[in-house]
Amino acid sequence: GFYVSDITSLVELQGNTSKAVSNVTFENLNFAYTSVESFYINAGFNMQSGNFLQKASISLAFATSCSVRSCIIRNTGGYGVWSNMETRNITIASNVLTDLGAG
Repeated sequence: GFYVSDITSLVELQGNTSKAVSNVTFENLNFAYTSVESFYINAGFNMQSGNFLQKASISLAFATSCSVRSCIIRNTGGYGVWSNMETRNITIASNVLTDLGAG
């Protein structure tokens, strides 16, 4: 048998403009097996670059003082880690990222 994942993101830390997510650390964890965003495949996107993808195994938005350390992130359909929308003081260090769909 086989397993097909339809999950495009494993962790989404999402604050807002009035209250950021803060002081969250992921350390010595494995993150694996996410799917590519099927919309793009179904819409006929056939590019070598994954720059049109927007999902990641770990996503941070409106976050501060968070870190991803010594983790393994592998076999993703999108990005490994994505940080945007007023994130500050984010540390991504000593991780192994392999077989990523986008980067």
